[in-house]
Amino acid sequence: NPQAPDQFDMSMDDLKTYLGVWVARRAKAASSEATPADREAFEIVPIAYGPAGVGKTSIIEAVGQETGGFDYVLNFRAAEINKEDLTGPPFPNMGDLSDTEITPERLALDPLAAVRDVVGYSDFLPPDALFRLTKQHRAQELERVTWMKKLGRLPADYEVPPPPRVLIFLDELPNAREEVQPSLHSLLLRRKFGAGDYELLDTVAVMAAGNRTEDAAFVHTLSAPLKGRLGPHTRTRPSLQQWVRWAERSGIHPLVVAYMKAKAAAAPAETLEPLMQDASHMEREYTYANPRTWGAMSAWIGVVDKGLGVPDQVALQTLVGVVGPKYGAEFAAFVVAAR
Repeated sequence: NPQAPDQFDMSMDDLKTYLGVWVARRAKAASSEATPADREAFEIVPIAYGPAGVGKTSIIEAVGQETGGFDYVLNFRAAEINKEDLTGPPFPNMGDLSDTEITPERLALDPLAAVRDVVGYSDFLPPDALFRLTKQHRAQELERVTWMKKLGRLPADYEVPPPPRVLIFLDELPNAREEVQPSLHSLLLRRKFGAGDYELLDTVAVMAAGNRTEDAAFVHTLSAPLKGRLGPHTRTRPSLQQWVRWAERSGIHPLVVAYMKAKAAAAPAETLEPLMQDASHMEREYTYANPRTWGAMSAWIGVVDKGLGVPDQVALQTLVGVVGPKYGAEFAAFVVAAR
């Protein structure tokens, strides 16, 4: 029988399992066989929090592609966008300049349109990557195909390809500047964006991830309305044992794997967490131990093995600069002993 969780954090393996199920449920929600319960998945925008370098982005991108639920993942880095990016830049729409007369009949039918057609108005160009995933773009595409068939430029039996199945991944969401966050409200709650109220296709899903406040990653506090548009909120933590299993099947350098196994055999699991996230050095050192930097160590030790053209002592010192002094020096000593 399952037990009530005694902590908020979720392991990386559990996170991948949970997101895989969510992707399958979300894909089913967009099908013609979907039930009302399935369609509730449309309202869910899950967000995963975790320390920098633990592999949140890699897991979400892998889940989106490996499950077959989506054709591709659109990584939309919230930390790099401006509030105007979802609206698009303004441009002048000069209207129909061939007809410069506003007649009483036109005014009676639609006063605003009559004026707009003659004097012009300002409009906004939505971002292309997102606009292609909207119902408005799909309608334009279907209309264009219909006209091309009538003109004989397409065969009468031509069928429009199905709409794309895409996962929009709002990466680094807590790093979105405070003035940007309101522009995301409609996208997350109503699945609409921009001045034209462009609506996402039913085959498009949204997911988010980001760092925690304690990760010293320059995150901003998410507004209460934005938090309420997300859920479930999950936090993940790195695990040495899980990382070793991943490393063995992913081609991580044998010396790095051997060092991790030796550490795991010699100390209780709860004392090994700094190997995966050395928070004590996060703000004081140039770099620190985490899954991403251990991956970098795997690549760098391969370079060192082939020779840098410098004395061995200098080469070993460079290892310290990959994961920080605390574990870098210890790993260098392990390398010397192993050789």
